[in-house]
Amino acid sequence: MNRSTSSLGAMGWPTHCEVPVAPVDKISSVLLSSSRVAEPLDNAKAKKLITSILKGGTVSFTGHALREMAKDDMNEQDCLGVLRGGWVEFSELVEGTWRYRICTRELYVVTAFRSETELAIVTAWRLKR
Repeated sequence: MNRSTSSLGAMGWPTHCEVPVAPVDKISSVLLSSSRVAEPLDNAKAKKLITSILKGGTVSFTGHALREMAKDDMNEQDCLGVLRGGWVEFSELVEGTWRYRICTRELYVVTAFRSETELAIVTAWRLKR
């Protein structure tokens, strides 16, 4: 399996994180299409899929998420903790992608499912006191 490379944007921030990339051929394209998520998911199904991905899938962070996390003194473990222990507040369709907001009392994480085994953290923030 190949890996995509991480590139740096103008500010020196990664524009995306490394995620596994499968070679594309006729067989893998069929497998990829069969693992797509039928969205939108209700909150309970989204939470169940998040839990499943945390156990055996891939979680990636967008460049935007990494920048926003840094602004609020958050790290990857904070976000994974929200995904584990938080609740799905709601979902919304943004620019053709379903996004799910997961929260705890102080932290928020917005995710998008890439497949049944992969999700991306799109953004995250800490509530100001």
